[in-house]
Amino acid sequence: MSISRKIVEFVLSTSYESIPDEVLEYSRFAFVDYMAVAYAGIRTEDNRIIQSYARLSDNIGKSKVFGSGDRFSSKYASLINGTTAHALDFDDVGITALNHPTVAVAPVVFAIGEQLEKSGKEVLRAFTLSVEVLQKVASMLMPELTNRGWHTTSVFGTIGSTVAASILYGLNEKEFINALGISCSLASGLRVNFGTYTKPFHAGLSAQNGVVAVELARSGVTSSEFAFEGSDGFALAFTGLTISESDLILGEKWDAITSGFQFKKYPVCSSSHTAIDAFLILREEEKIDCDDIEKVIAGMSEFAFRNLLFDNPQTIQEAKFSMPYAIAIAALNGDVTLNDFVPGALEDERVQGMMKKVSMKLDDAFVGKGILGNEPAVVYIQLRSGRELIQRVDHAMGTNHNPLSKDRMRSKFFLCLGDQNDSVKQKSFDGIFNIDSYDNIVDLIGLIPMVTRRSSGK
Repeated sequence: MSISRKIVEFVLSTSYESIPDEVLEYSRFAFVDYMAVAYAGIRTEDNRIIQSYARLSDNIGKSKVFGSGDRFSSKYASLINGTTAHALDFDDVGITALNHPTVAVAPVVFAIGEQLEKSGKEVLRAFTLSVEVLQKVASMLMPELTNRGWHTTSVFGTIGSTVAASILYGLNEKEFINALGISCSLASGLRVNFGTYTKPFHAGLSAQNGVVAVELARSGVTSSEFAFEGSDGFALAFTGLTISESDLILGEKWDAITSGFQFKKYPVCSSSHTAIDAFLILREEEKIDCDDIEKVIAGMSEFAFRNLLFDNPQTIQEAKFSMPYAIAIAALNGDVTLNDFVPGALEDERVQGMMKKVSMKLDDAFVGKGILGNEPAVVYIQLRSGRELIQRVDHAMGTNHNPLSKDRMRSKFFLCLGDQNDSVKQKSFDGIFNIDSYDNIVDLIGLIPMVTRRSSGK
């Protein structure tokens, strides 16, 4: 049996009722988180740019851009919503693939679900199965794929979004297999583009790719059934690894339970989160003032250096991938929030001064251990008094080991919906969290309010 056929058989044989409740709960949280960051992202320059691009080719459709009244075809709505939801780098992380699964898959299930007027259960099932397949495919190929410079969000996201579109369009087995093979040729995305507008575009591109793959398969385009494991196929091209269908385990232990998501507390690259948590623990326990600090060293694992590229960021986009900026903000404000990534924030003299005190090192505790999916950190604070404070955090807030409560998720949702009144926020939150109660997803999407203020760039 081929890997593609194994994926198709798993999807077609797994009903909504057979998915564990705990797994569905993770998907509900993922939808709440996705809608929050997609709404907040509508104000960004990323959204303005990607909508301007989309209008060159598409201006008519049934699928909504969240937070606005604009509608596009499912293909372009997926592109826009995926890009916009990833623009703030506040969206969830899949631990297995070290990726952002929801912003690749959720745009597709909502865009097609709205177009075809699917039920909430159908949308929730499509999302849950797609993310499971995405992460299990990734488990065969990580960390080799990311070590070669590929961006896991867009590479694996293309596979997940294709599964999602295939489910909702009801592809037969042959069409489904062809769509998967096509998606293997569409998958791409380079890590070198982190810190630029292309990075969030990767998420939108992977979402759009899934719709394109399915549209091509429905039109009769064929592909190799062995696109994943074949000679010169997906695995060999992206990683150099040889895999077989026996390496893909589906339908047993669900990834949402064994590894799961990280729902972000801070709108920055997840590689910095454990260090921020560690610093804030010390700041609170020791009542540290910035003037007390001589220097801060973030002792990190190897993977952090692949993501946190900017010791001296020059743009807000780069600041999201900067340990010195994240720690400087945490030191000054006691938190890291969306308000720290607005025009002018980077130029603040206090921020610049604090950044000069912060550095990263490969910590002795993590030497030789390669990529650690939990991205642990040991933070060392040298005080002017001569004291040294040390704090280690192995799992960031928002992960399975240190989860955010439903109330904390609601707080994040309320924050992202900004100046909407609380009753609107609560109604939207409850609707999304109870998505499977809707007979028509259009009714749920109608609850998502429009942004009342747009960025000056719009």
